[in-house]
Amino acid sequence: MSTSGVAVPSVVVRDRRDADADALGRALADAQPTDNYPMRAGNAHAGWLFGGDVAGAWVAVVADEVVAHVSVVRGFDVPGLAEAVGVRSGSALGLTRLFVIPAWRGRGAASILLDRAERFAAAAGVPLVLEVAGDALGAIALYEGRGWQRISTYRATWFAPDGPRPIAHGYLAPG
Repeated sequence: MSTSGVAVPSVVVRDRRDADADALGRALADAQPTDNYPMRAGNAHAGWLFGGDVAGAWVAVVADEVVAHVSVVRGFDVPGLAEAVGVRSGSALGLTRLFVIPAWRGRGAASILLDRAERFAAAAGVPLVLEVAGDALGAIALYEGRGWQRISTYRATWFAPDGPRPIAHGYLAPG
């Protein structure tokens, strides 16, 4: 790809590998201060990314450097899901652990990873939902710009670093 005569490396999406753990840990630690994600800086490590009942996980790679990550977990639930799509609690897939390193923001890595996760859920015939902190305005703009529907606003069950439970929003993927 090229813009204005300057070569721009291509973003390649592939399945996450166990061998990506160190690079992902470093990338998440690099992104955490910018995004406050994860909220607890102590969670900015590969073990946090690899947690949960993972159904699928992908990385965006540029010139052999991991620049972004997303995973989809089984048994996810957000308030309002049953009312929005008529499925029982815990029967959806959950989009989790999406982040892009600061140097690659605005270059399409998040959208490419979201495309992959959305196709994965559609192929499984299962709703895809996510939970996002209410103050994560950039993430909210990304999801809403892609057609994700906010189905609820509530106090999260997880805690902010200073103790209070933050406001969170539940979203349902388009389609």
